[in-house]
Amino acid sequence: MKLAIALKGNNLTEKLDDRFGRSKYFCIYDLDSKTTSFIKNKYAAEKDSVGKHVVDLLIDQNIEMIVACEYGRKVRTILEKKKIQMVMVQDVSLTGEEIIKKIQEN
Repeated sequence: MKLAIALKGNNLTEKLDDRFGRSKYFCIYDLDSKTTSFIKNKYAAEKDSVGKHVVDLLIDQNIEMIVACEYGRKVRTILEKKKIQMVMVQDVSLTGEEIIKKIQEN
């Protein structure tokens, strides 16, 4: 299963970004192969439909779970329809590495 984590930078020591649609990077982590890659959010500076564009970007990566602080109403509706699990993390001090470890433990 692949998951995406909204991060402030492009390495696992970066902290969780508190803005899903405006997150600078997404860590793509494959729980099965334990591989990590990063994609830059090319829609972060857009004015309209940012959340929808970001969801499409992540769907292209075959994501089944997304970790972020919060999701807008429109994004939640799209993710529910696509059956993509949303994990909300309120602690923005967590790094990508710490989030992956917590998910693996569950």
